[in-house]
Amino acid sequence: MTSGEGGVVREVPVSSAVTRHRHGGDGETAAWGVLARPRDDEFAVSFRERRAGTRLLAHPELADRNCPKMDVLTRNMIILVLLLEAIVNIAGGNKLKIQPFHFPSDSSIGKRVSVTCTPLTGEKMEFKWLHNGQEMVSRRQNINIASLPMLSNLIIDPLTSEDSGNYTCVVSARGLTGSFTTMLDVLSPPSWSYFPSDTDASSGDLLLLNCKGIGKPQPVVTWYKIQVIHIVISQVLSAVVDGNSLQIQPFTFPPKSAIGKRVSVTCTPLTGEKMEFKWLRNGQELSMKKPNIEISSLPRLSNLIIDPLTSEDSGNYTCVVSTRGLIGSYTTQLDVLVPPSWSLLPSDTDASSGESLMMNCNGNGRPDPIVTWSKMQGGNSDFILTSGTGYVIFSNGSLYFESISKENEGVYKCNVSNGIGNSLGKDVMLKVIGK
Repeated sequence: MTSGEGGVVREVPVSSAVTRHRHGGDGETAAWGVLARPRDDEFAVSFRERRAGTRLLAHPELADRNCPKMDVLTRNMIILVLLLEAIVNIAGGNKLKIQPFHFPSDSSIGKRVSVTCTPLTGEKMEFKWLHNGQEMVSRRQNINIASLPMLSNLIIDPLTSEDSGNYTCVVSARGLTGSFTTMLDVLSPPSWSYFPSDTDASSGDLLLLNCKGIGKPQPVVTWYKIQVIHIVISQVLSAVVDGNSLQIQPFTFPPKSAIGKRVSVTCTPLTGEKMEFKWLRNGQELSMKKPNIEISSLPRLSNLIIDPLTSEDSGNYTCVVSTRGLIGSYTTQLDVLVPPSWSLLPSDTDASSGESLMMNCNGNGRPDPIVTWSKMQGGNSDFILTSGTGYVIFSNGSLYFESISKENEGVYKCNVSNGIGNSLGKDVMLKVIGK
């Protein structure tokens, strides 16, 4: 701590209230502040941005002499705004959340794969893709990056062994940033490292037949005696079953797709070009006339975007692909989660001693909310109620007293929660009349 004319300068560490954190490709940038006690007749605030952080100067000797004088209220308001901004930023207010994405677990050499980077909020996004920390460009023959205002597709076609690694999507929009990283482990079919050959041996001799392969994952070697007829039939059946069907890279909606959020899925056939795509919901073709539905199709993939989610969007979603006489489809389920709302709201109740009493409390939501009751025990402490002597809590959330007594009188709270959004709570007074 150092002294100066008109005030005392003190340095505030990064953990203090007046800090900011920014996130970006260069890593986290810390911020620190210097606060001063200003003179009564003068106050000034200036900022100096540095790569190492942000410094807040409020000492009159460091102030701009042309800064107009401020009254105490104005000065305090400025400090309050800066503190609030710092608190919001520390809590993660400057970070974009991205819908998780993953490559298929069976991504093998020669196949086509894609992932889609979808921020859960925001618009007019700028996207950047990294491979093992290095920025990717579409100039590589098998890499295609297709970005739209709300999402970005990374397509790798065909896969090579060099494509294995960590892939990161970095998003920025209006001063906000976010990133998500996933791993691609490209599988490779087996190739010979020891090739077996025809061998002659005399009866009774020891014989070693070598056979080994390399690949990812490591191949398993098995020996068997060839049955020619069985192999021919298997190959024919395989050709009949798979010859006219397009395989589609599996896709799923996020497991916690809550009402009001943005979600997307991407339909990517593993082979073929010049595709025609069609999306169905519960067997009916989707229309972009719905204001929250957007379908964006490219030559080799199609994106379905739902923004914002509503409870009516739950259902089975199917992507149907056709090209040159081949057809394929894939179906996944969307279960939109909904925060709780009241279906039975408890209220203050009077009851006579010795009577039975039912206090109702219940809510709707997805998943179904859980109802808990508690009783105020004095001060701010609550006692959680479970079914016991003299009262029962039913599965529908109702609290039942077999015979009310004076000791049951008090303030009760019903809480309704399903882990989505904010829980509901209502305090009610139970008054018992008589002894």
